[in-house]
Amino acid sequence: MLRENFTGYRLHRSISILLGFMMMLIPVFFDQNAIFYLTPFGSLFLFIYVFKVTGKFSISFLIFLAATLLSEYLFLTDYEKNITLTCLVSIIGYAALLFIMKPVLKKRVTAFSKHNLVELIVGFITLSFVLLYIVYLVMPFIPETSLFLLTVVVFGITMSVCFIIPNYNLHPDNVGLIMIGGSYIAGTVFGFIYYFLYNEIPMLIMATFMMVFMKVTLATYITRFKRIEKESAYQEYI
Repeated sequence: MLRENFTGYRLHRSISILLGFMMMLIPVFFDQNAIFYLTPFGSLFLFIYVFKVTGKFSISFLIFLAATLLSEYLFLTDYEKNITLTCLVSIIGYAALLFIMKPVLKKRVTAFSKHNLVELIVGFITLSFVLLYIVYLVMPFIPETSLFLLTVVVFGITMSVCFIIPNYNLHPDNVGLIMIGGSYIAGTVFGFIYYFLYNEIPMLIMATFMMVFMKVTLATYITRFKRIEKESAYQEYI
C-alpha cells in the first residue's frame, strides 16, 4: 500500500492548499506583493509532502519549485526590466518539469491510443492558437524578443508532452498530466493578461489559483510514479 494514504503525509499538502487560498484572498484585502510572503511556504510544504510520501529527495522537483517561484516574482514585479533573467529561469523550470516526468517518459509502450487522436490534434491546435495569440498581443511590449520566443517554444514543447503522454500510456493517474498542463497554460495566460492587458485583481486571482492548482497536482502526480510504473505494463493501459 502506498504511504500516501496516511493522513500524516497528506497534512503537508492540505497546508499548502490552505496557503494557496490565502494567497488568492491577499490581493483583495492587501497589497498584491504580499503574495510572495506565502508562496515559498506553500512550495516548501509541497516538497516536504513529496519527500515524505516517496522517501526520496527530488532535486528536479526542488529546482522546478525554486525556478517557478523566482520567475513568478520577477514577472509580477517588473517583467520588462527582468525579462532576460525571467526567461532563463523559466526555461530551467520547464527543463526540470520534463526531467520530473522522466519515469513516465522512459516507459516504452508498443501501442498508441488512436481513439484519442482527434482530441490530441484538436488540443494541439488549440494550444498553439492560444500561445500564438498571447504572443501576438504582448509582443509589442517585449524588449528581448528572441529569448522570449525561445521561452515560448520550450514552454510549448513541455506542455505538449503533458498532453501527449496520457495518449500513449493510458494509466488513469496520467490524467493528472492533462490537469498540470492545462492549469499551467491557464495560469501563464492569466498572468500575461494581468500584467500587459487587463490589470485587474480577478486576473491575478485566477493566475494564482491556476499556479497553485498546478503545483499541488504535480506534487500529487509525483507520488503516483511507483504505481504508474508498476501497472503500466498491463495491456488495458496501453
